[in-house]
Amino acid sequence: MPVIDEYEATDEIEEIYYDIRQSFRVTGVNLIFRSLAVYDEFFIKMWQEIQPVVITSQFCEAADRLRLEATLSAAKLKKDINKEYDLGESQAFQIKDALDLYHYINPKLLLMVSYLQFALAEENRNSLSQSSHSKIILRRIPTDMYPMEMISENPNDPVVKKVFKDIKNTLGLKSLNSDYRTLGLWPGYLSKAWMQIKPVVQSKDYKTAAKELRDRSRELAVSLPISRSGKQIDFSKASNLSKVKKMISYFEDILPGLILNIVLFQLDWKSSEQLKTSRFTEAWQNERGYEL
Repeated sequence: MPVIDEYEATDEIEEIYYDIRQSFRVTGVNLIFRSLAVYDEFFIKMWQEIQPVVITSQFCEAADRLRLEATLSAAKLKKDINKEYDLGESQAFQIKDALDLYHYINPKLLLMVSYLQFALAEENRNSLSQSSHSKIILRRIPTDMYPMEMISENPNDPVVKKVFKDIKNTLGLKSLNSDYRTLGLWPGYLSKAWMQIKPVVQSKDYKTAAKELRDRSRELAVSLPISRSGKQIDFSKASNLSKVKKMISYFEDILPGLILNIVLFQLDWKSSEQLKTSRFTEAWQNERGYEL
């Protein structure tokens, strides 16, 4: 899957990447954006469409609900807790911080994709909420959020190379999500953690849970407000629109499983009660918003 990585971005794409980090309150630009940025004409229009939506409190609260429901589902799926990772204190601390990062951002990404799926269907445009009383959250990156560092998708380390190949084959991925590439910084941990959850992700109950999470995201997306004034953006003449729609559909299919997988990893470290929310949610809730 061709991408424009953060260090490759220039001009308007570079500016949008900066705005993505600020608006999503996250330390890096996830795979979905790096993939869509290849289609720059659409990508620029897309960001104009969704940026005013993702900074609303309604969007963040809907993502919080997805995170809560994913946690409840994952807790039912995972029976065994693995504490035998043979990690130093510093490594364990960094892994937990990295998992917290993705536990926060992934529900937002799924909700955004579901919103785009709905918005790109012209017959649905007039059905989108026209709320003009949305509170917006501050655009900033939390100071204590783990940096979105990651290793190459084609690593030299044979342990990581093997587990990356197994993850892609098992999950049917075209490219590895940022999450797995970040966890690849700790090969021994990722190898053991993946082998523990692999039987779970192959189960019928897991597939049902992922589908239910995707459907829930669609329900929540329809009620999100359009907080921008003026006429709606016309995507119909954007080049490569059919390819873009397929890509967005692909991400809507894989993100529910990714959200569940991060919770499954985290359940080795935290209780389901602790994972029902995110410390980064508490951060924006404690900051003062204002009316649009």
